[in-house]
Amino acid sequence: MNDPASVEDFAHAADKLEFGAVLAVVAGFARSERSKETIRASGILDSPDEAERRQDEILELVKLRESGENLPLSGWRDSYDLVDAIRAFGHVYSGEELALIAAAEAKAAEMKAFLARRGDVLPLLSGAPGIAAVQSDFVERVRRTI
Repeated sequence: MNDPASVEDFAHAADKLEFGAVLAVVAGFARSERSKETIRASGILDSPDEAERRQDEILELVKLRESGENLPLSGWRDSYDLVDAIRAFGHVYSGEELALIAAAEAKAAEMKAFLARRGDVLPLLSGAPGIAAVQSDFVERVRRTI
């Protein structure tokens, strides 16, 4: 796939198979607008190594699901836009927004702990940077404010 001709061929095939439409359907299952946009913006992988790594991550999740476990995502809502608003505009939060941010960050901490405990089953996901990043200092300030 590193040969430019084969990358072009693959891109042409993906276009014929309506890869964008498939991404749109998958994005419909995302939990937040940011996740939906990330999925819709996904491109075709041109690195066999990256494709294999991503397949391995999916296999990890399939094995987890087959074992009867799931990632602890139930009830999570993305608070990225709210947190970003204060950085960009000095946004003043309502009590409801503060509660949402605190809940989202608590869920991220739960996910991070889950991945740490299940590193044997999910070695790729538990080692991925940025997964379930917890902004502890921000959470503590939110909790004190509430």
